Amino acid sequence: MEGAPLGYATSLLQIAISENEVYIFDVLKLGQELFNAVHLSSILENPGVLKLCYDCRCDAEALLKQHHVPVRGLYDLQIVYTSLFQQASDPYLKGLHRAVERLVSPENALNFIDRKKAIKKQWMNCGPMQTLLQRPLTQVFYIFDLIY
Repeated sequence: MEGAPLGYATSLLQIAISENEVYIFDVLKLGQELFNAVHLSSILENPGVLKLCYDCRCDAEALLKQHHVPVRGLYDLQIVYTSLFQQASDPYLKGLHRAVERLVSPENALNFIDRKKAIKKQWMNCGPMQTLLQRPLTQVFYIFDLIY
């Protein structure tokens, strides 16, 4: 999910069904109707449907607070990454960019990092609220093809 700081509007929800099938929902535009009409609530609330995520604590909290959707069946890959690769002496959880740097090809990692920097630069220039809540989305947000 992408959104303004927690407590404000959620902007986007991405769901990848497979490596080649990714859906991006404009939560800001569709609002609560997205969860009711498209049946996303039943999928997100079903503990039998495994949902892989990376550091999804705030995302799950936002879905509950903003859209009354208690997400169940989450498998947080940040915890998996920490268990497999992080030294016991390092108490800090690593962001997605650190996992990407370690686990994907150098070319894809560089692409991911460059696009993340572009988003941060836009945040610095316009502020996160303006960047995430403006429509139409700017080209900088089309980052979903960069890991594979």
